Amino acid sequence: MAVVKTRHRQPIVQPTKPTENEYGQPIWYGATVRSAHRWNRKKEGDQSMIQAMSIPEAMRYIRAAEVGQSPQLPYDIAIKIDTINGVAPVRGAILFPKGSKKPSVVCVIADGDAAKEAREAGASIVGAEEVVAKILDGDVQFDKCLAHPDSFPLLSKVARILGPRNLMPSVKRGTVTTDLTNAIKDALGKQDYREQQGVVRLPVGQLDFTEEELETNIRLLMGQVKTKVQEINKTTKKSIKVAEIVLSSTHAPGCVIKA
Repeated sequence: MAVVKTRHRQPIVQPTKPTENEYGQPIWYGATVRSAHRWNRKKEGDQSMIQAMSIPEAMRYIRAAEVGQSPQLPYDIAIKIDTINGVAPVRGAILFPKGSKKPSVVCVIADGDAAKEAREAGASIVGAEEVVAKILDGDVQFDKCLAHPDSFPLLSKVARILGPRNLMPSVKRGTVTTDLTNAIKDALGKQDYREQQGVVRLPVGQLDFTEEELETNIRLLMGQVKTKVQEINKTTKKSIKVAEIVLSSTHAPGCVIKA
């Protein structure tokens, strides 16, 4: 019982809320489901909230939920990372053996012979001053942006537009290069990924993929992400790690997988 002080001489006695139910489990008032799971894991000594399943098993659950839907619907993966403030995000680009994403629209900022090379390699938008003028007008109708070193000074004009969209070419990422043919070939098939709020998300296949095709894509991605995590840990005092991998689709619930 809780005693509540009032202006009256006699205190008002109110019953307190129970803290446990009949099974000895805590009753959460205003708490989140996550905090309840955290209490259960701490009490039972279990480090995982949900039992992880194999990739083929997760595919069977997802396909059962997507019966009657288009076989072109994507499998999406969410890689949860235990990260810390001030650490560079996990980011990169990957070319899957079995691709599912439609080809990217590639823009190349170049002039002269470099522009001719870019057009022959399959770039959709090619130019120098005219392309920069379109970008400044807000016409950003492309997924990837490359540049030749000779046109590098023009990039400063569009940095504030391309930067927030994660399209800004840079030497470090290999998007400012003299080998435009190979760079465009990679850009047309590669998928970019970037950690946002502790999660890396991207499509890894379609419902009509076989178990071997999807598993190959996922394991290739996880190998690359874990390598990126190790590289980041070498430059920081506190280490980060991959906490959980969730496979899902448009209508199916997420399945925690082992990969």
